[in-house]
Amino acid sequence: MYRFSSTVLIFGLMGLIGSPLMAAPPAEVELRVINFREGQKVEFQMVPSQRVPGSLLTAKVEFQEGQHRIEISYNHMQPAVVFGGDISCYVLWAVNREGTYENLGELWVRPEKRKHTMGYSTGLRNFALLVTAEPYYLVRRPSEMVITYNGDSQDPRARSTPLTFSDFGPMPRHEHETLATARYDSEAPLDILQAERVYELAGRLGAGQYARDIYQQADIRLQQARQMSKSSGAKKGTQEFARRSVANSTDAIQISVRRQQAAELEEAINQQLAEMDQMKKRAVAAEADASRTREEANRAEAAVRASRTELERMQRDKAVIATERAVLESVMAALRREKGVLEGRLQYALSRVADTRESARGYILNLPDILFDIGKASLKPEARERIAKLAGILLIMQEQNLQVEGHTDSTGNYEYNLSLSEDRAQSVVNFMAQHGVQHNRMRATGYGVNRPLSDNATAEGRRKNRRVEIILSENELAATALR
Repeated sequence: MYRFSSTVLIFGLMGLIGSPLMAAPPAEVELRVINFREGQKVEFQMVPSQRVPGSLLTAKVEFQEGQHRIEISYNHMQPAVVFGGDISCYVLWAVNREGTYENLGELWVRPEKRKHTMGYSTGLRNFALLVTAEPYYLVRRPSEMVITYNGDSQDPRARSTPLTFSDFGPMPRHEHETLATARYDSEAPLDILQAERVYELAGRLGAGQYARDIYQQADIRLQQARQMSKSSGAKKGTQEFARRSVANSTDAIQISVRRQQAAELEEAINQQLAEMDQMKKRAVAAEADASRTREEANRAEAAVRASRTELERMQRDKAVIATERAVLESVMAALRREKGVLEGRLQYALSRVADTRESARGYILNLPDILFDIGKASLKPEARERIAKLAGILLIMQEQNLQVEGHTDSTGNYEYNLSLSEDRAQSVVNFMAQHGVQHNRMRATGYGVNRPLSDNATAEGRRKNRRVEIILSENELAATALR
């Protein structure tokens, strides 16, 4: 049981919408869309809503390397979980003057950090900033739970225009309207509480039925986080497993929603087909009744004509659908062929850079330990040459994203190996960024000794385990804070 300093009312399972404590929804919010210019650094205050009174947020925006870099500094903010219900996090949004919004990532508020700064980026040239409280960080639409938004900049060069924004999603289920008196004072780790809350939401949305495998992975990661917190108190490991659980639960939610929507669409189509079958039967019955008597035939004739007209319309619609389907299948076949050719070229180009294999996760490039100085994360010249070639490929293949993963053998201290693997993975990401690959296409992770390829009992096995793997995939990376 997790405690907060003010009384928390516990409600039953009520979904994301319809909490008894839901305030009148913000039908609209007046935002200020700032027109940022290249080479100009703009700083402005965020305006807190009554939900987080006393909170101080400052934004700094600067144009760098074709992107707007955003720094958000907060002071005196409580974690989003204190709202209760389904809420687990804050999300930062950029909204341009047309009202188009972009999820920039989670505003990670920690109870142990009263003051903190996080970084984000966007390709938008003019935008306002908005923070909402959400059930999970990969939501596609800002909820009505508005926390804060930007005001005008004091810089006269940064002109702004007003925007009345009202394209909000449903209000998440919550237990507190404001955090004026509520505080997070639980001894339980915040990361575990967030993971539990998203996991429970995924379960209520049918993840156990529609996304069973990934939902089970979320449960495993959550249990690992709890066990690590209880047994060793390792904050970093607890946080890593909890964040993986959140990511798995989020994926399970999105899969469940899509599959339920597909099931509803299929049901609607089947209902329409059944109605068409009934119409055909009624047309046949009308034609049979026409032969009974002239008087009945006169009355039935109009019904038969109407039924035939409707049947002919449906047949025309069916023919049009069949034609469109044939065109679509032809286009899809051409796209598959084109994709096969591109994948073949990509695999050939990657094989000239490093050992490459194809997996369910994408293409995996293996950079052996000999490309790094012993016990260090610095890249040797040969490694720089290979990674520079890979960067050149990625500048052409813009749809490819990178997951860079560092691994070590079991020799030495566990924490040292974990840190070394993270540093090596980050060195690769930094070098790729220097050669033009955008940060938001890459993520670095260190696993230390946790994912060996071979037995660490032999020298050959340890050599294989000391490596950095680069996974290339077209899947989107979650928006994360720039470190």
